[in-house]
Amino acid sequence: MAHLDPAVRVHAGFEAEFPGCSPSAAECMLNLVRAGQAALVRLTRVLAEFQLAPQPFNALAILGGAEQPLTPHEVSDRLLVARSTLTGVLDVLERRGLIERRPHPGHRSMVLVEITAAGRELLAALLPRLHAEETRWWAWLPEEERQRLIALLGRAFVALTAPSVREDVTEGSGPAAE
Repeated sequence: MAHLDPAVRVHAGFEAEFPGCSPSAAECMLNLVRAGQAALVRLTRVLAEFQLAPQPFNALAILGGAEQPLTPHEVSDRLLVARSTLTGVLDVLERRGLIERRPHPGHRSMVLVEITAAGRELLAALLPRLHAEETRWWAWLPEEERQRLIALLGRAFVALTAPSVREDVTEGSGPAAE
C-alpha cells in the first residue's frame, strides 16, 4: 500500500486562480491550523479529566510559575488574551478555589491574582499527566526534528504576530522598505 501524504495541498490551478499568491504559503497556513486544532483536541481531553479548559489551565499555569502574585494585566499579556476575556477565566478559577484576587497594596484600584494551595495541588496532579502525554504524542518525531520544529514554530509565531510586510511597504518602513 502506498504511503499517502497527510498534508493538505492546494489544487493544481491555485496559481492561475490566485495570481501572485504562493501555493506553499497557503499550504503552510492550512497545515499549521489543522495541526493546531488536532493538538488542541488532545490537550482539551487531558484537561477535561481535571475539569479545566485550555484558557483557565494556561492562566493557572502562568500563576503557578510566577514567583509572586500578578496583576490581571500581566496575566493577560502572558496568556495572549484580552483583559475582558481574562476576567471570565479568573472568575472560573476563583469559584473553584484555585486562585484568589486581593487588593494591590500599592494601588487601591488594582488587584493581584495569586494561585492557592488547591491550585498548586491541581497543577501537581495535572502537569505530570499532561507532560507524559506530550512525550507520547511526540515520540514519533526524533529530537533533532522536534528542535527544528520548535524553532520554525517560533519564527512562524513572530511572523504571524508582527505587522505584515505589505503594511511595512505601505507605511514606507520596516524590513521590506530597507
